[in-house]
Amino acid sequence: MSYQTNFYSSSNVIVLLILSFLTIAISLVGLSYEPIVALARGMTYSLTGFLILCYLYKGGLNVKIEKSLFFFFLLVCWVGVRAKNIYGLGLFLQTLLLFLSTFVLRNLNFSFKVDKAILIGAFFYTLMAFTHFFITPIFGNSNYIGVCGLIFLVIFFSKQTKIFYLFSLVCLAFIILSGTRSAILGLVVGYFLFKIFNLQKVLRYLSFLLLIIIIILFFKSGFYDYLNSDDFAQLVIDKTGKRLESGRFEIWELIFSNMSFSNYIVGLGGGTDYEAIIGSKLSAHSGYVYIISSYGIVGLFLFAMASIFSIIRLFKKGYYFSFLLFVALLFREFFEVTLLHNSFPIALFFWAFLSNGYLDQLRLSRLSSGTVKD
Repeated sequence: MSYQTNFYSSSNVIVLLILSFLTIAISLVGLSYEPIVALARGMTYSLTGFLILCYLYKGGLNVKIEKSLFFFFLLVCWVGVRAKNIYGLGLFLQTLLLFLSTFVLRNLNFSFKVDKAILIGAFFYTLMAFTHFFITPIFGNSNYIGVCGLIFLVIFFSKQTKIFYLFSLVCLAFIILSGTRSAILGLVVGYFLFKIFNLQKVLRYLSFLLLIIIIILFFKSGFYDYLNSDDFAQLVIDKTGKRLESGRFEIWELIFSNMSFSNYIVGLGGGTDYEAIIGSKLSAHSGYVYIISSYGIVGLFLFAMASIFSIIRLFKKGYYFSFLLFVALLFREFFEVTLLHNSFPIALFFWAFLSNGYLDQLRLSRLSSGTVKD
């Protein structure tokens, strides 16, 4: 974090402005009012572009690329190679901007003003979620309430004070009200893996072995078949009013049935019209299905390697809050498409801030300055 200390420390007002709009944009992308959505996205693209230009102007290319960023760069190149039309080229440019933003923000000198900037977005989210549930619906998709709640829940919790614990509970309540099951499951899985990684090496391996055995028994016992049966689906519909997987299995089956063996290796190509394949105005509803169907096993491998090396880096450096949220969002990506395409603000937060250990760096900087008791 040595690069551009003088530049950023002498421009805290700009950093505050940039990150305030960034975090607010994260909350805004799920709104149903399209002009505001376009404004939020445009603001995020513009401000990240501004940071990149400042970085290049100050000669920021002389930085060692870590393993996670190296695989991310290869992924960007592959997305560009597999672009099949103008829309696919746009996805490539978005992925390139995402990589460059991550590269730049990895070297951002975090400060208390940055902390306040992120909290602006968090408090703005709670206000919007309250409005949505208790006054009038303003979010077009409640899943965005869930993912933003997941992000800001961990941010509030990382402050480790009573008032922020209270706001953490508020965010948790909004996640539950949104009905976003993937966010809750992601949080549980992230915490579970965090506890496993903290065990001694032998116990860690035994825990993973036990987990594998449980997964095998889950399928062998026929429990998975029951969960995937029409009887269970009807039971869930009767109790909750919607299917457990919300029709995702059918969507994934339709997508994969339109793929040949070579498509599984290199993908159908970036910019594939999934609405034509699915037969309705729906997305792939899984980031991993989207990647393997558009960019093949090659693309999925590069995405996985960039994610794995980020996880290893976070844990080795002791960035535990960032680790927890990084893993939670990775798990959520089984059910939504946000970390590569579809939601640039959330993807930017995921790659640039979390893979950088944002939450824990702010915590550590407060400890070192003596403003927070360990």
